[in-house]
Amino acid sequence: MAVIAIVVEHAAGCIAPVTGDQVECAMRIAGFLKAEAQAVLIGDDVQQAAEFLASKWGVETTVVHIPESHYYQFDTWLNSLEMVLGALPIAGVVLGHTPNGMELAPSLAVRLHARCISGVHSVQREGEGLFFQRALFGGKVWARIGQPQGRWVVTVQPGAFPLRLQESVHKANIRQIEAAAPMNRARLVDLQSAETGNVALQKAKIVVGAGRGLGMKENLKLVHDLASVLPGAVVGGSRPVCDAGWLDYGQQIGLTGNTIRPRLYIACGISGAFQHIVGIKDSDVVAAINKDPNAAIFNHADVAVLADVVDFLPVLTDKLRQVLREKEAQVNQSQGEQGSNKKMQ
Repeated sequence: MAVIAIVVEHAAGCIAPVTGDQVECAMRIAGFLKAEAQAVLIGDDVQQAAEFLASKWGVETTVVHIPESHYYQFDTWLNSLEMVLGALPIAGVVLGHTPNGMELAPSLAVRLHARCISGVHSVQREGEGLFFQRALFGGKVWARIGQPQGRWVVTVQPGAFPLRLQESVHKANIRQIEAAAPMNRARLVDLQSAETGNVALQKAKIVVGAGRGLGMKENLKLVHDLASVLPGAVVGGSRPVCDAGWLDYGQQIGLTGNTIRPRLYIACGISGAFQHIVGIKDSDVVAAINKDPNAAIFNHADVAVLADVVDFLPVLTDKLRQVLREKEAQVNQSQGEQGSNKKMQ
């Protein structure tokens, strides 16, 4: 049976959020081709991650154990994958469209004599072949790339393939392979975590997006003030905002950033370019604030506010604070009355 391999990224044994998208994509393709999806984990201290993949998601997993290898290293992973995948009847390989995945995919495709397709958003089966869809020219054009036969290596966009778990999952097998660490042309010197990142954005139920309509970086405080009032809200931004250095690139929303699925997305001063819409199209509710009546964002908004975002945000934030304070007071009063009734009884 042909195998669809899933290369699982991890840091010190913690799997990357994009892994769910990889598993879903691989499972869909395996269903199309009557193949089997298998995961590959490389490094040390990854046994817990392997148990999770096998028991919770039902994915057969191969662990390539390399002592003292806790993080991604290009040469180590490339050589290990060539060794493991070369011994399997590989039809294709699924990686995440991350910095590591984008570095690894082309070289792995060369080693496996496969076609490389990056930034995949969807996959369909037509006839005997597969068709992968990805964006070109900054999202202005969508390309459907056919793969009638032969091996392929793809990277999938984070958030493009939400994992749909089955009600009952049977624990899959875990295979262990011992390997020696090869000589690396580069070595990891230090690893620093950013203060903000895409994990929070992708999991948030409420996202407040900042656009160039704010006028200046100092006005970002208005967006953060609004987010601080909404429970669990996270701040993101459009590409121009991140390019200008107002926000970290880990907070970018859109085609070349994060794909989000919040219950509520509030676009503050965002024009609504196609590249941004790709990242928010699966939001349950989109509320847009913009002073331009012809802003494209209004075509995708459930709630449209025609106003200068700099003037409107302080008013909205103050009103929300007032409503939440009143609601909290009502809850406290209700709890107090219930406590008094219990004492009287």
